[in-house]
Amino acid sequence: MKIPAICDFSEFEFQKKVGTDLGLMYCGSIFYLPVIYFIIELYTKLRDSGIYSGDLVFAIGMGGKDQIVFDQLINYINTNPYSKSIQVRANVPFEELISMYLQSELLIVPLRNTIPDIAGFHHKIGEYTAAGKPIISSNFGELQYYFKDGISAILADDYTLDSYFNKLSEVLENKENLISIAAEGHKVGEKYLNYESYADPLKVFLHNL
Repeated sequence: MKIPAICDFSEFEFQKKVGTDLGLMYCGSIFYLPVIYFIIELYTKLRDSGIYSGDLVFAIGMGGKDQIVFDQLINYINTNPYSKSIQVRANVPFEELISMYLQSELLIVPLRNTIPDIAGFHHKIGEYTAAGKPIISSNFGELQYYFKDGISAILADDYTLDSYFNKLSEVLENKENLISIAAEGHKVGEKYLNYESYADPLKVFLHNL
């Protein structure tokens, strides 16, 4: 039995959806600082080109020893020409995090061409699909076995600024397409990433051992 990173979809059903004020959102650990910088560079390129005008929001997980790295991130953002449109929130409680997901327009989780990213399954994918928003990621590793580019997710061919930029350029102007991708992504999540989908099959599997 193959079980990816799953979550409880019911936790997302009781939150009120209120617009898309938070724009493009990323949730992850400060450990992924290079990925965070990558997202900021991508956002800057999108803003420079006029393709996207929404905010960029980070929900960052960190410990006490990470304060120096976190300060470096803030200083980096403050030098960005769109710094007033970039928000960073640290150690957000899960209930508030769900609300942020639901207020976002797009949810991004760039996967790098590395063994951990290719072999693993990012836990946030389940939460992203549960929120019912379009997911932006890379078209390799485990994701390609669950999602289809342009149908259930927005998947760049490579982990490069140009690849992500070009892919977003194709879809951002078509709001109806984004809504469709979000809906199909949610269906994929319900089928493969919701823990309830595995309750009965797992009981059978364990019984047969």
